[in-house]
Amino acid sequence: MRQHFVPKVYLKHFAKKSGNEYVVDVYDIKKRKFFSANTKNICAEKHLYTLSENSKISNDILFIEKEYANWIEPLYLKAYEILINNYVSHISKSQKETILIGVFQLYLRNPKHLRETLIYHTNKINQLYKIQKSENKKGLTYLNEDFGFREFTLDEIIGSVHSKMKNFFKEEHLVGTRAIVDFHRNAVLEISNIRDDSEFITSDNPLIAEDTLSNEINPLLRSKEFTVPINKKFLLRIFHDNSMNSDVIYRRKIPNGSVASLNHSILRDSSRFLIGDKKAIEDFLKLKNDFLDNTSLELKMDALKQILDLESASNGNDKAMQLIRHFVQLYEQKGTLTKQEEYFLFNSIKEFGRKAKRDKLL
Repeated sequence: MRQHFVPKVYLKHFAKKSGNEYVVDVYDIKKRKFFSANTKNICAEKHLYTLSENSKISNDILFIEKEYANWIEPLYLKAYEILINNYVSHISKSQKETILIGVFQLYLRNPKHLRETLIYHTNKINQLYKIQKSENKKGLTYLNEDFGFREFTLDEIIGSVHSKMKNFFKEEHLVGTRAIVDFHRNAVLEISNIRDDSEFITSDNPLIAEDTLSNEINPLLRSKEFTVPINKKFLLRIFHDNSMNSDVIYRRKIPNGSVASLNHSILRDSSRFLIGDKKAIEDFLKLKNDFLDNTSLELKMDALKQILDLESASNGNDKAMQLIRHFVQLYEQKGTLTKQEEYFLFNSIKEFGRKAKRDKLL
């Protein structure tokens, strides 16, 4: 049985309707080619959530699949209608709960996180195995389980741990989703709505988690920011900021430059497929090659000038803006910056960003 890790109820908002079916344009990053796919046939794996016969969760091996189909995915539709309604600003606790469940269900159900977990444990076991062997030990203990070297090869140890992790993924990821929802209950919701004819794209891993303060993959950190495009024109960001109201949906209009940057984050966090309108994906990939991947100082300084133009409208006068203004003026006078000046400028901008993030979490 094919089970979706990106649900059809999400994908349909990036699709074209064909009769009673929904069809999306897909770009295969690995093969560098486009194809069209019915939403029934994309972002799905066989028996991804099918439980074992002796599962402690339920006697019904399709219990998880039914939970998604009958309860969680319908919540996403309700969340979607709230999020795209520009007239909705203040929301109730019940509406906030609906949004958080509807969105965060996209996180742990994605096998990308399982694959990352398996890689992590494989590396840890390999390291431990080498240490134990070098010290002539008779075995190793991992995740409270003993493995004797006479009974288990390295591959068998890794296989056993992988089996445990896969079973844990199937049985516990709904519990994990509940924990994420509870932890981020007081997070801020911000909708970005495109003000021109550019479009958001999505991927086979649509809910992005980013953190400028920590390298931990743990989603239960207040420094985590979550971003997900919800259709071709709307994108949701979930983050913590003590200076903002967590019972309000903040809404902003954004230009195509911001759209390109957000689409770049979508690409960076994807596993293999970009999904959306073919022209929008093609336009983004061209922009990426021509601009986003370009490391020229001229393009970097042009981007900073745009930031100054935007900030001037709001009288931005903080230290970061003063720094940028100083180096932009210096660049215009000299026509260039030294490598030391360039490093200092962009490293300082990163530090200002991290400090601003920390201040908002206090």
